[in-house]
Amino acid sequence: MYTTDNLSGVPVYEQIVRQTEAFILAGIMPPDAPMPSVRAVATEIAANPNTVQKAYTHLLSRGILYAVPGKGSFISPDAREAPRRIGKKAPIGRGTGFPIRRRGHSQAGGSRRGRKRLRERFAKRIVNSE
Repeated sequence: MYTTDNLSGVPVYEQIVRQTEAFILAGIMPPDAPMPSVRAVATEIAANPNTVQKAYTHLLSRGILYAVPGKGSFISPDAREAPRRIGKKAPIGRGTGFPIRRRGHSQAGGSRRGRKRLRERFAKRIVNSE
């Protein structure tokens, strides 16, 4: 089902995301259809399972898929009717697999001040737990 081109310059996870979106728009993957397992896709395209998981996580974050614990990932019922999520490329934060939300926020997500607060809270927890 999936094919990848390692020489295209497009990351493999992004190729999986784009192909999944195309399958949904073409009706090949109907709403509530189960997604192939991460392991099955990784074996099919000879890729690392973490790469496939990154693509699935990206699709989950955009609302194109939903996950049922213990069952797997499924196509969202409103995935086809969501033109803002499918058919338009969302900028992807470097190394995160998640779309960049707003200007002024880093590619990793959140503002500098917010990340600093997170680091400070985390450091306090470590100090208090020792």
